[in-house]
Amino acid sequence: MSSAKNSEELVLILAPVGQDGLLIAQVLESVNIRAEVVVGLDHLTEKVNQEPHGALIIAEEALSPSLISAFVNTISAQETWSDVPIILMTGNGEASKSSLQMLHLFTASGNVTLLERPCRAVTLTSILQAALRARKRQYEVRRLILELAASVQQRDEFMSIASHELKTPLTSLKLQTQLAERAIRRGDTSYQSAEKLKKLILNTGHQLDRLTRLVEDMLDMSRINTGMLSITQDQTNLSQMLVEIIDRFTPQFNEAECEIRIHIQPNIWGEWDGYRIEQVITNLITNALKYSAGKPVEISLQDGGATASLMVRDEGPGIAVEDQARIFERFERAVRASNISGLGLGLYISRQIVESHGGTIQVESKLGAGSSFKVVLPKLRLNQSLADDKVVRLRP
Repeated sequence: MSSAKNSEELVLILAPVGQDGLLIAQVLESVNIRAEVVVGLDHLTEKVNQEPHGALIIAEEALSPSLISAFVNTISAQETWSDVPIILMTGNGEASKSSLQMLHLFTASGNVTLLERPCRAVTLTSILQAALRARKRQYEVRRLILELAASVQQRDEFMSIASHELKTPLTSLKLQTQLAERAIRRGDTSYQSAEKLKKLILNTGHQLDRLTRLVEDMLDMSRINTGMLSITQDQTNLSQMLVEIIDRFTPQFNEAECEIRIHIQPNIWGEWDGYRIEQVITNLITNALKYSAGKPVEISLQDGGATASLMVRDEGPGIAVEDQARIFERFERAVRASNISGLGLGLYISRQIVESHGGTIQVESKLGAGSSFKVVLPKLRLNQSLADDKVVRLRP
């Protein structure tokens, strides 16, 4: 008998008389239907309780009154999506009244097809092939239902996170506006001092930047899902870009009391989408600031000949090994912390952008020992035939 690599495609055979079970299994395996002989109805019940199977073949003489009730209960208790096909091979000659009653109880409990013996091999195999096709559709429906349920749950979680993240900067902006309005009504002009105006403008800009990033992340996710996120590759000085990005982040580093350690090789050029690579670098630096306030952040860029290697290292809480693949998926975060803002899309979008350039993005981390994110980008565009058409469509 063939051992089951996938029980969902396996046919279980219960035929306790002579070599019937072995002969049936040989017939089925001759047409590439995997089969396994079981030794009794109690054994069959146990296996069906453990995991789903493709179909069951049962000889009538195996249905002893003392064991059939347990099996009927097992069949009746299947999940709503499941209706395992059962081929019941009836005995020869006229059936007794008790046999007919037992058969009625059995056939009323599930998806049972009666097959009279003796039967031709082609009849048995054609019935099993049809039953397995129907069973395959059941599994496909189950898969779609599970995917739909996961999608709905993911949507609900995203809506909850998004509403919270969007509400926070909006609340801050609304509060600032209300305070200014009240001051104007009172005739109080103290809020117009240079210092207060500067603080107001900086805070407003910060909140607007936050809203912009949130909206852009949501739009990018939609573009990726529909294959509409384009990558335009041109000659780009990555070293200069990185210096400019770090310079823009200097106020945030100072505010978070993070020492910046920079190691950048000059004049590293390549064929990249400058806007999208800047987005990746910004995501990595933003994450480092989120998770390692008050601790050093190291940023380096090295020329690897045919590639450029960017590394952003922090001394934050670190990421468990089992979570290191998960963080590059949608709506996931480096740590499960309620006080960390963001939609959980930054690393997902970054991975899509880097891979669209033919590059890689990886993380090395240990809990309590910080994290290192490394991006390796080939200097030449992935497909040299794109010399005239520099736009690449990013597929999910």
